[in-house]
Amino acid sequence: MPEAADRLEAMVNAVTELGPMVTFRDACQEEPVGEPFFVEDGMAWHRTYAEVWAGTPEAKRFDPQLDLIRNDYRENVQAVAEGDARYKPLVERFWFHLTNAANSDGRWPPPRKTSPYHREWVEKEIARAREALDALKRAVRAEGAAPVPLPIASGLAAEPRADGSPVPDLTRLNWKELQDELYKAHELKDRPETCVEGARRIRAIFTEYARRGVKRVAPPVIREP
Repeated sequence: MPEAADRLEAMVNAVTELGPMVTFRDACQEEPVGEPFFVEDGMAWHRTYAEVWAGTPEAKRFDPQLDLIRNDYRENVQAVAEGDARYKPLVERFWFHLTNAANSDGRWPPPRKTSPYHREWVEKEIARAREALDALKRAVRAEGAAPVPLPIASGLAAEPRADGSPVPDLTRLNWKELQDELYKAHELKDRPETCVEGARRIRAIFTEYARRGVKRVAPPVIREP
C-alpha cells in the first residue's frame, strides 16, 4: 500500500500521545504494582497457546528440520565460527536464514491454514540456511580451524552440578550459553557450600574465553576458603 508508511507514522504518533508506551528502562524505574499481575501460562499469539503453535502440521514438519540444522551447526562449527571474526559474514548469513525459517506465519494454528506462499517461503529459507551451513563448514575446513580445546579444570565436564544436572562441554557453547554458565558459576561461588566448585568453573570458563581469542577479559581474582 503506497500510503502504508504515512498511516504507520500517524498511528505511532497517536498512540504515543495517549501515553501508554514506555521503554524498558522507564518501566524498571516505576513503583511496583500493588496487586500481582497474572499472565496465563503458555499464552501466545492470536488468543491461542504455545502448544497449539507447536502442534500444527506445519510446525511438526518444519521444526524437526530446523533442529537438525541447528544441531549440525552447533556440533561442527559453532565453537570455531563464532569465536573468529573471519567467519562473521557466514555466521550472520546462517542465522538470518535459520531465523527466517522459523517465521510464525508458516505455522499458523488451527482453524486457520497457512498459505502456499508462506509454506514455500519457509522451505526456501530452510534450504538457504543449509547452504550457509555448508559454506561455513567448507570455510572452516579450508582454514584448518578445527577447535583444539585448552586443558580445562580436571573433571569439570564429567562432574554434575550441585543440583545433579550435567555440566556441558564449554567448547560447544555459543557466547550466550557461555555467559549463562558464568552466571551460574558465580551463584555457586557465592554460596559457602559450593564456593570451591564455583571458583573452579569460573576459571574454566575464562580459559574457554582465552581459547576463543578473547584478550580483553581477565579472570577475576578468586580466593578459595
